[in-house]
Amino acid sequence: MTLLYYLPLYYETVKQFTPIKAGIALFPETFSVGPACIVMGIVVSRTGHYIRGIYIGWLLTTLGTGLICLLGVNTSTVKWVFLNLVPGLGIGILYSAMSFAVQASAQSAGEDSGFAIAMFSFFRSLGTVRYLITSKSPR
Repeated sequence: MTLLYYLPLYYETVKQFTPIKAGIALFPETFSVGPACIVMGIVVSRTGHYIRGIYIGWLLTTLGTGLICLLGVNTSTVKWVFLNLVPGLGIGILYSAMSFAVQASAQSAGEDSGFAIAMFSFFRSLGTVRYLITSKSPR
């Protein structure tokens, strides 16, 4: 959520994009989350292993967030598009892998699994609400 909050500010202030163009500039990051999530879901359902996905997801997310530091005034469009793909892929992998990890950590698969995934979804949504509240512009 932090990247989705600050990257439009970068595009609007540094690159002098309009708000619409800044939103479009987030497409590489936001549209890479879904396919990465789907691929991770397929991999976990076929192999039954999610731990590597968590490691790879955190690696890509951390690396991608660090690579955002390379953005500057003269960064070419191709460069910032590819820089935004890395954290998007990492977040997509983590989105699926962490869901499987939460379900697997429930004490008994039958009884507590539903509660575990409900709390996971609740806290993820709570983070989104926090983001939406802080990103509202004053009227």
